[in-house]
Amino acid sequence: MILDVTNPDHVRAAVQQVDELDVLINNAGIFRYDDLSDRAALDKHLAVNIFGSYALTQAFLPMLIRSQ
Repeated sequence: MILDVTNPDHVRAAVQQVDELDVLINNAGIFRYDDLSDRAALDKHLAVNIFGSYALTQAFLPMLIRSQ
């Protein structure tokens, strides 16, 4: 499965491919030697490491709740 956590279409497709889910290990992340004073570089880090993980968790949360 190709899953870019920053791509909402990929996240939706991933959810559609899973019938049930007991555990979600959300370990997407990047680390690049970028100048984080550059807003574009910082945005990329945040998009993957924070917002992407959040989006994936939110997308799978209903399945996790159902699995108890």
